[in-house]
Amino acid sequence: MTPPKFISRVLLASCTLLSASALAAPSAGIAKLLSTPASAFDVFLHQLYVASNGPGFFGGPNMNEQLRISDLSYDYDSNLITMSFHIGPEHKLMKGFNSRDIEGRKDVLLRAAKDIAESLGLAPRDGKLRIGLIQTLTIRNGWTTKDLNEAKIKNEIADRTVFELIYAWEEKAVYKVRRDQTGRYEFSVDTKSNKF
Repeated sequence: MTPPKFISRVLLASCTLLSASALAAPSAGIAKLLSTPASAFDVFLHQLYVASNGPGFFGGPNMNEQLRISDLSYDYDSNLITMSFHIGPEHKLMKGFNSRDIEGRKDVLLRAAKDIAESLGLAPRDGKLRIGLIQTLTIRNGWTTKDLNEAKIKNEIADRTVFELIYAWEEKAVYKVRRDQTGRYEFSVDTKSNKF
């Protein structure tokens, strides 16, 4: 006596699904990544990078209007978080940049850098509270402990963050402003070379 065709098909489908799920285990490389712990700090830095890259936070719909983060890193030895941003020529903070002399361009870029520092929460806005992106992101993400003062840690993160703002849309020069962890700004112009 043979089983009905329906039961045979169900058994065949079950065997196929079981064999496919047996092959669905992570590869050695992915298994190694799964066993590597990510700290709450790592997750926070990733959230900061993603949030800093969104047009809702720093710019318009196209590259000329945007301020984009190009790098975010943490150096254990210096205990500093370093962020690098590139700003487009049509970004609202760059109005009048191209029509100015070098001192005027310095003023525009410094004003843009100060706005970024306030938006990130590195400096108080209008001399009031320091509230920005760093202060609005969450550190806990479901993790709880009595010993974690999230506001204090966010202030320390803000105190240990440096950034560089780069304007590289001209053929002959790259303009930069660097803000260090003390809040001091440094302006520089690098001449582009045509050597490759």
